[in-house]
Amino acid sequence: MEDEDVVRKRIIEETKNRFIECGTDFSVDTIAKNTKTSKKTIYRIFGNKNMLLVEMVDSIFESIFERVDQVFEDESLEAVDILRELLFIISESFWGYNIRAMLELKETKDSGEAVIREMDMMLDSLWNRVGKVVDFGVSEGDLRNVSVENIRFIVESIMISLTDKIKSRSIKREELETIIDELVCILTDGVRNIF
Repeated sequence: MEDEDVVRKRIIEETKNRFIECGTDFSVDTIAKNTKTSKKTIYRIFGNKNMLLVEMVDSIFESIFERVDQVFEDESLEAVDILRELLFIISESFWGYNIRAMLELKETKDSGEAVIREMDMMLDSLWNRVGKVVDFGVSEGDLRNVSVENIRFIVESIMISLTDKIKSRSIKREELETIIDELVCILTDGVRNIF
């Protein structure tokens, strides 16, 4: 018999794949089929689809925070460089992990409060880290005093727009890295204290 942790990870990975591809519009049947696991096992491990989504959100943000931690551990980076890396990670994650679909969960009635709370908590925690970098950069004189909420609004709005353009096929997914890199450079250069 297979170890439950191995089965859990396989189910979460498949859920991520389905979520990235189609948001919440997938069934537990599909997850069961693709992981060669019974629905009964999935429900025994997770309880319901919403709790599976909560664990998927945790897993996604765990991956994001691992990358963020690596940036913070690099002592050679100045505040503006840390900010640039964090904004790149957030922007890349937005389309890479379909965070747009996570934001849209708030608008659905059956998404489950637990999923929404978990997602909000993780996004807020991520943006709080950006805020700490901005505060540090301001105290060091490297960054202008800017609102992290405004930066968040700009990044999330642009990423939602880019997601729509990918869906309508007016932008190719391959072009995104260049677009994100330019967005991040424009934002970080805009908040750099040049005096």
